[in-house]
Amino acid sequence: MDDPERDEDDTYAFLSGAAGFAYRDDPSTGAGDDEPPTEEFPLVTWPQPRPATYGGRERRSRAVAVLVAAAVVAGAGLLVVAGVAGGGEKPPVPPRAEGGPVFVPPDEPAFAVGTFELAGSVPELHLTLGRPGAGPIRVSAPPGDVQVRAATIEGTRVRLDTTPDARRLDVLLDDRTQWTIRMTGGVRAATFELTGGSIREVDLSGGADSVFLALPRSGRALPVRMSGGVREWSIRTEGEVPVRVRAQSGAGEVTLYGRRQSGLARNTTLTAGDGSGLEVTAAAGFGSLAITSR
Repeated sequence: MDDPERDEDDTYAFLSGAAGFAYRDDPSTGAGDDEPPTEEFPLVTWPQPRPATYGGRERRSRAVAVLVAAAVVAGAGLLVVAGVAGGGEKPPVPPRAEGGPVFVPPDEPAFAVGTFELAGSVPELHLTLGRPGAGPIRVSAPPGDVQVRAATIEGTRVRLDTTPDARRLDVLLDDRTQWTIRMTGGVRAATFELTGGSIREVDLSGGADSVFLALPRSGRALPVRMSGGVREWSIRTEGEVPVRVRAQSGAGEVTLYGRRQSGLARNTTLTAGDGSGLEVTAAAGFGSLAITSR
């Protein structure tokens, strides 16, 4: 902003004095006769130090020199600040053309590996894998049933409690998460449709009248443990896989891909196929177990 009180002649005098530091005063090396005349400026020299005096011309000369030096420094500082301020500004982002493609980042699961636990008892449970929408789980009940309790999520653990008057719960878990399934509450009938996802382990420590497990194909051993007792138990695999069944408390009947054996004593082990696959360990007794494929 221009200063209304500053004289323009003073401004040019200041600039001429600053240029005098680079002025050459050797007349023998001047320009040729054919060159246009050049106006010469007197050489500005820095005042030689003298003994300090108070008052008079010596004090005024020193004050003028100090003011000139301060003005030069201040002017250079203003130029630097203006340059930094101007250079630090980011260029405006050009507007996106109408109808151009818009990149939408893919959504990610809440966690890669997790554990689901049914902690309460319910007469009927139906658990499947899919896309819950928001979060790793969605719980619902048939119309007219009691209000469903919300699941509790702690880190990578999802715990579901039930109300005493609940009749059926439908649970949908994120199929992008590798799950460990635990059932510590009792059920009358439980269905676990786990195909289309990835399962690390199944642990059924709650008792049940009937349990159906549909398991996905796995590239490693898949342990299934039961310690709560089951009357009727069935497991379906994607294609026939190696199976090992350990009936630690005995069992009424076991069928492995069509091969049936009845009246199993305690600590009986049955196998089908070679290699690692489905590892079933029954710590509690059960009435029947049928393993089939699709």
